[in-house]
Formats: sequence, structure tokens, C-alpha cells
Amino acid sequence: MFDIYVLIIYGVPFAVLGVITLSCVPKWRVTVGNICLFVVGGFVGSMGFLQLVIRIMSARGINGPNVFFYLFVATGAEIGGVLLVFARYVLTSSRSNRV
Repeated sequence: MFDIYVLIIYGVPFAVLGVITLSCVPKWRVTVGNICLFVVGGFVGSMGFLQLVIRIMSARGINGPNVFFYLFVATGAEIGGVLLVFARYVLTSSRSNRV
């Protein structure tokens, strides 16, 4: 039950963030495949970026509750999702279409 809760709580905002990002980039289309890739990259990117921030904060001696937790999660999701969709775009497009 907890897995479904996490998927809905994090998956839906990541999908919305992906639709907004994909619609802003002219060469990327908003397709179900690109949105799924963005959500997968968002999960990986958010957890990786959050771990990086936590390690940096603990190394500097900053402990306690962090009010910027959701900002770090959203930033990591954006980075991870964009990188995964960009990698798919680079690997599947021909050289003449990559302008």
C-alpha cells in the first residue's frame, strides 16, 4: 500500500513537471513515452540529488529539519528527467535533426 501511495504522491507531480518541461522545449514532443522517461528520470534524479544535498549539509554541520526538502526533490527531478529525455533524444535522432 505504501508503494502505491509514494507512486501517486511523487509520480503525478513529476508527470506534470515533465509535461511543462517538454512543452517548453521546441524539439521535444509531449508523448506518453517521453513523460514516462521523465518520471523515471525524476525518481532517480530526485533521490540522487537529495542524497547529495544531505551529504553536503552533514559535512558542513547543518543538522535538523530542512524546510527546503521539496525544493531539492523538485530540482533533482527536473535534472534527472531532462537528462534522461535528452539522452533518448540524442541516441534516437539523426545528426541532421539535432540542431
